[in-house]
Formats: sequence, structure tokens, C-alpha cells
Amino acid sequence: MLRTARRGSAEWGRASVAALHRQLSGILHTRGRVCVYGWPDHEENSLYAAALLAGMPGLRVTLLADKPDLAAGYLRLVCRDPSAVEVVAKNSITGLLRASAAEVLLFTHGLYGSPDLTDRKLVINLWHGYGPKANDNAAFSARIPFSVLFCNTPVWGAAAARWLGAADARLRCCGNPREIAFSHPAPPASLARLGLEQERFVLWMPTYRGSNGAAGPRWRDAPDLRARVDAAGMDPVSALQGLADAAGVKVVVKPHPLDVSRFDGGGLHVVTTEELLANGVTLYQLIAASAGMISDYSSAWVEYLDLDRPLVLYCPDLSDYIAGRGFSEPSMVKIAPGLIVETPLELTGFFEALATGTDWRARQRHETQASLGLRPGLVDAEAFRTAFREELDRRRLRSGRTPRPARRDLLSGEPIKRSIARSAIGVGQGQIRKRRCVTDPRTRSR
Repeated sequence: MLRTARRGSAEWGRASVAALHRQLSGILHTRGRVCVYGWPDHEENSLYAAALLAGMPGLRVTLLADKPDLAAGYLRLVCRDPSAVEVVAKNSITGLLRASAAEVLLFTHGLYGSPDLTDRKLVINLWHGYGPKANDNAAFSARIPFSVLFCNTPVWGAAAARWLGAADARLRCCGNPREIAFSHPAPPASLARLGLEQERFVLWMPTYRGSNGAAGPRWRDAPDLRARVDAAGMDPVSALQGLADAAGVKVVVKPHPLDVSRFDGGGLHVVTTEELLANGVTLYQLIAASAGMISDYSSAWVEYLDLDRPLVLYCPDLSDYIAGRGFSEPSMVKIAPGLIVETPLELTGFFEALATGTDWRARQRHETQASLGLRPGLVDAEAFRTAFREELDRRRLRSGRTPRPARRDLLSGEPIKRSIARSAIGVGQGQIRKRRCVTDPRTRSR
């Protein structure tokens, strides 16, 4: 009963914050203000988005974070000039005001209860990856209104938009911001601290079968891999390690942060998110430094296709996963049939190719890339910025806030920086500051 009461109180609190966020968004408006939020704080889609937008003229970028001090450290790993991004606590009055006054919101999992603000500002969903598994699971059923979805694949991007209740949102296939890291692999010194060398290891990125509760609820999409033991007493994890050792290939496992399963204790080299960040490396910088990837139902392999390196989808529990979490349509079985292996023995050819420096199933990899509608080549910053600018111009034109020609000084011909519009915004900000003086700054908004 107490748990039910707490859940009801939390839901009421979220609804109240959502209502306040929507009300303030109808009152406040700061042209050029951009607010970005990603969960968790080290989510690279939000970090790279903030960094990329901070380099655009006419924008003031705020990154909301659950723990601003940590987020500022993560930002320094991806941003040349982190001082250009304001980092503010999400659960604060300042954070709520920044988001409400913003002309543009970008997020990965919604923000402040996700009220419908598409009639009041440009709302861009960055999401957290577009992979094969069904978006809904046993714990979450989200509906997040947004205007535009930035994605890498229109196939599974459209599936995510439908599930989120925004089937009419525009899809901008400019790539995921975090894919920018593929052009900037982890530096050798950082890799050395992790016991790794560039392109001398294969990265295994299995998705989680059961949640550890880090996101709140716990759930299970399929049985644990180690629970699948064959007649010889061998589980899929140990079998993979044995084949890699036999071929002389170093495999590094990066478990999902939500994964309840453990991969250590069997000789595998395991790296966690915390270890990566402590050594000055982000996950996608690590991915960029790998020679090949083993994955399954994760969205990471979809992005890895852009690197055009050996890729295998190791799915010894394919039937169980289909019966459990399931897949988005079209199913990955139809999208990537030539990359899926269901038994450890089928990994032999993959490891032999890596050991000899040859490719593995390049044709099937390229066919998968075409089936997903992926743009060839690496994602570049300009594609993201162009898509953002076009969407912002579209929004301003529709709302009547079209850019006015800058007034110029009669003598110098230089643009006059201070205008009536900016003065009006300054008045609004003054009102906000006045209100903040009589509000307890420790108030937390959820």
C-alpha cells in the first residue's frame, strides 16, 4: 500500500510539473535559446548535440543534467569549448525556466513530464538509438509529443515515432549526434590505461535480457544467456570466449548499464561505463577504436554499420527473445539475415577473419545497410547542423517569427546588436530573476 501511495504521489508530482512547464512555455520565449536533456547524464546523443549546437551563431545552449558537475566533465570529453554550453541542474527552478523559455527543446527520453509543447516551440526527439528490439517492454509505455525525430535509419526511426505516439512527426535522417565520435576514436593513451590498443580488439555489446533497476523498475525480456547450457555444460558466453581465445582474438565486453547479467569471472575483458569515463573515454569513442563488433538486439550495431567493419549478430536466444521482448517491424530477421548467427560454432569464421585481418560477410553487411536506408559514410557535424537550422527556420516561418533583416548603423554599416526584440526579452528575463528571488532555490522539480 505504501509503495502504491508513493507511486501515486510521484505521478501527481510529474503531472503538476508538466502542467507548470506547459503554462510557463506559453508565457516565456527567448529567441535562440536551446535546451538539451539526455538520460543518463553521459548519454552521448545529448552531449554531442549540445556541443554541435554551441558552435552555431545566434544560439545559446543549455544542457540540463541530473548531476551538473558530472555532466560538465562528460561534456569536456566531446566538446572543444565546453564553456560555450551552460550546464544546469534539471531538478531546479532555473532548469525549468530555461526549458520553458527555450525556443527549441531536444531530449532523449522526454522532459518534465513531456507535456505537448509542439504548438509553442520546436521539440526535437534525439531518442537513444534505433535498433531492432520492440520499443515497448514490460515496464514502460511512453507517449512523448515532439515535432521532429532525428535518426539514422528511417525504417526503425519511423517505428519509434509510431510507438511514442508521434507518427506524424517529421523524420530527419541526419544520423545520431553521438556518431560524430566515430571520426574521433579514443586516444591511444586512454586506451592503454584500459589495457587496450586501437583496432586490436573486438567489442562485444550484448543488449540486456534483464534490468538491474537502474532505470527504476526491474523487468526481464528473455532468460539470461548464462542460463542456456548445452549438453556439454557450455553456455553461450563461455563458448564465445573459448572460440576467441583459440583464434587469438581479444574480445572486450561492454555490458549495457541496465544489464543485470555479469560477464566477468570467465576470462573476458569487461569494461564498464564508469571505467570508460574515469579514463577519459566515451562509449562511442571506444566503439570507434575497435576492429570489429559482436552484438545482437542492441541499436549500437546499426550505428556500427557506418564504420563498415566486421560485424556479427550473435543471437543464441533468438527464439526466446522473439517470444519475450520481440522486434520492431520490419524484423531484424528480415533486415539482417546474413549477419545473424545462432550457435557459437558459427562464430568461428568471424574470429578467423579478424585474426587474419580479412573482412567478414561484407556483402551481407552492405545489404543490411541498404535495407535500413542508412546514408553511406560517417555522420558529420554539418549534416546535423543543417537539419537543425532548416527545422528552426521552418518553425519560425510557421509561427510568424521569421528572421528580420538586421538594422545597421548608418555610419559604420555594422549590424546593431541591441534591438527592440532583445530589449523585450531582457524585460522577460528580469521578471524571471525577480521571481527567483522569492523562491526557494532548493525546490526540486520532477
